[in-house]
Amino acid sequence: EGKDGAHAWTRVWVSKGRVLYCGESMVSDANAVIKTNQWTGERYYCLNNSMVVILDSQGDIVGEIPLPSGSGPGQFNLRGDICGDRDGNVYIVDFYNHRIQIFNRTGAFQRIVSVGGMYSFWLGADEEGNIYVSGQDGGMQLDKYNRDGEKIRRFSDIGYDYEGGMLISKDGSIMCGLRNGNITWRSGENGTLIYQNSGQKLVNIDKEGR
Repeated sequence: EGKDGAHAWTRVWVSKGRVLYCGESMVSDANAVIKTNQWTGERYYCLNNSMVVILDSQGDIVGEIPLPSGSGPGQFNLRGDICGDRDGNVYIVDFYNHRIQIFNRTGAFQRIVSVGGMYSFWLGADEEGNIYVSGQDGGMQLDKYNRDGEKIRRFSDIGYDYEGGMLISKDGSIMCGLRNGNITWRSGENGTLIYQNSGQKLVNIDKEGR
């Protein structure tokens, strides 16, 4: 990173000799995203809404997902959050098309999950391959879908204003960062509050669910 008198901080992402991204720091660049698959350790770098690069846990590039504009399979109308499951599949929010697009770990398109009229903000996947999607749909909602893309539950009573992300623990409980500075951890079965911590709104979790 560096900075001179005329320019903001600049960040360069490099993996084994390949420059993945060069631009302003993530603090000021809303289009730059880096996410880690909590189950496999793979990492997803989104480059200016034009490409998602998939790296394995050793930093080797194993796949790329282009993000062309449109409404067909593999096309996006504003890319949103990204997550991965234990099989290495990659889930990407397609915001204005109201859907989640799913790719394999090498970047090949797999299928689409429709989220109805929801404007989706955050994604999570549990160990069984269920998908959790939070977003705006007549208020902030959190929906759970099975591996086949069927909605099996709506949690409409677990809080609003998701801002800090969402992760699913090994036992299926849901961890969310909230705009008011709280982290909540709730049951994936019925939404019951398990734990709340004030003063933070960003969350992370390891392979053991900690």
